Amino acid sequence: MNSNRLTNVLWIFVVIGFVVAVFGIFMILESPDIGIWIMLIGVCVTIFALIVLSVQSVLATKVPWKTTLQFLCVFVSIIVAVIAIIVLDENVVHGIMLIIAALIGFLFIKKAIDKTACPKCSKKFSMKEISRETIHTFDTTMDVEHTIRNKKGEMTGSYTQTVPATKYIYKCIDECRFCGYQQEIQRQATYRK
Repeated sequence: MNSNRLTNVLWIFVVIGFVVAVFGIFMILESPDIGIWIMLIGVCVTIFALIVLSVQSVLATKVPWKTTLQFLCVFVSIIVAVIAIIVLDENVVHGIMLIIAALIGFLFIKKAIDKTACPKCSKKFSMKEISRETIHTFDTTMDVEHTIRNKKGEMTGSYTQTVPATKYIYKCIDECRFCGYQQEIQRQATYRK
């Protein structure tokens, strides 16, 4: 199965899981035990499909760490909402909070996945960097965190130190794996000296 077909199947699972979760919320009013289980099944299907989509996005392109951290925050918030439903009070308010968290997660992930699409053929996860050229470098600083350890090797604290670094500006060329379309993008990275 090629990656575009897999992506479409995963989005179908996201929608199905979301619909099942909403159905479970309405079932809570009639039969709380059955409704909660239906809702949890829908949420688990949705979370699993979103995780696979985000992993596919990270593997297909060079996603910045900030985007990866956004994925992680969204998934943690969804899992916390699921745990709140199970452990705390089993009512509709928690289910609605879960659906809102899932929607926010869906929007973040959809936005990140749309960035991986080819501008010409619109296939997702198709753009891959094929060349990189340094166009500018300049000196800067960056903060580095160090750990303090005692004689036994146990961590007792930490401190931050500002160290010299070099910032690189790159001219990158991305190419679509399907249609061969190429586009030029500027990227940057900072490395410690």
